[in-house]
Amino acid sequence: MQILRNKFTKDIIAQSIFDLPPLRDGRIRLVHQTYAPQANKIVAKGLIYNKERFYGKPDAHGLDYHSVQYMTWAFYQDDFWDMLQMTDGTLYRTSDKKVIFDVPEYECGAHQSSAYAPLLSGHISAGYIVGVIDNYGTKLFPISKEEVQKARAHCKGNPLPTFYETPNFEQEIASAIEKARQKHSGLSQRFKIRNN
Repeated sequence: MQILRNKFTKDIIAQSIFDLPPLRDGRIRLVHQTYAPQANKIVAKGLIYNKERFYGKPDAHGLDYHSVQYMTWAFYQDDFWDMLQMTDGTLYRTSDKKVIFDVPEYECGAHQSSAYAPLLSGHISAGYIVGVIDNYGTKLFPISKEEVQKARAHCKGNPLPTFYETPNFEQEIASAIEKARQKHSGLSQRFKIRNN
């Protein structure tokens, strides 16, 4: 198995549930299901959910999303381990990999927000990637509760990943908030004029 490294932190990216780090306080575990070749691209570039915002041009196939919530699931530590045991078809069943990002709660919330996400970069940084594992939690990759419990207990002793935050995110979200405020103000004015 090829060793994968986080391109920003240089940490080894877990490829087994036993190698996942514990979730740092104040972080959300975002999980994106995909196929192995695409997972390698995500490790290199991060998760681009809105190509129009990220590249400045729309996706040729119309697959841009306005927020990351349409292509990821967000979990706290316990919920993540519970999800790995699901086989009820809730999760996308044919993907073979899960790419795991540990993202600060405030940044995750902004990328999930229908008000702010369309005004952000359209991208979750590869610096947050902590794992690329098999797509457990689906019928193709069943795993026993006992195995999950063993991995969960083992991971508590793994080291935390190197601390990382998206550079300049505070300025990016401040700009998005201001743009959203201006947009809302403009809509309010048009609504008042129309109703007078």
